[in-house]
Amino acid sequence: FKRFLPDPTNPYSFRMRSFFEDKVGNFFIGTRNGLYKLDLDTYKFIRYAHTSHDFSILSHNSILCNFIDKTGILWLGTFAGGLNYTDLNHKKFVHYKGRKDNNYFLCTNNVYAIVEDLSKNLWIGTDYGLNFLNRKTGRFTYYHSNPSDKNSISFNDIKALAFDDKNNLWIATNNGGLNYLDIANKQFHHFKHDPNDST
Repeated sequence: FKRFLPDPTNPYSFRMRSFFEDKVGNFFIGTRNGLYKLDLDTYKFIRYAHTSHDFSILSHNSILCNFIDKTGILWLGTFAGGLNYTDLNHKKFVHYKGRKDNNYFLCTNNVYAIVEDLSKNLWIGTDYGLNFLNRKTGRFTYYHSNPSDKNSISFNDIKALAFDDKNNLWIATNNGGLNYLDIANKQFHHFKHDPNDST
């Protein structure tokens, strides 16, 4: 084993939230202090980070999740910085930020989960509901919890997403149990803990 120790002068380097490998064998590590790329040939790290400049590489250094889509695009979900993406061959990242009343933006800046459907569109879990990104139009559709609608998502704070082999989207929430979304009819189904049910 080769050990890679955090920087003792930087407390944020101790907090790794995600890691993944690309198609050519490079490892990426998402931390609270930016994204680090490890070249396994040289064992050197390259850091991608936010700066105060308007065209900074990352929108925010605190990375919550990552996803590589079918075309090789890397997507990063951040805390307070929205969504970032790049094709991994260039250092320039493109950002989707949160903004109200404009469906070319996310509904919030905190992104906890990212998955891709069969049509190569993205589903994004946030702390304020589920966001759907149509890759052809660049527009978002938002799915929020509505107590008066039994077919809506059970809770807005989403922590994980996954598709099953029938193309249903499973959604893990922070305080609303497990949901799955039938993509065809856009109805949510809920599975919640019942302390009186032992099955």
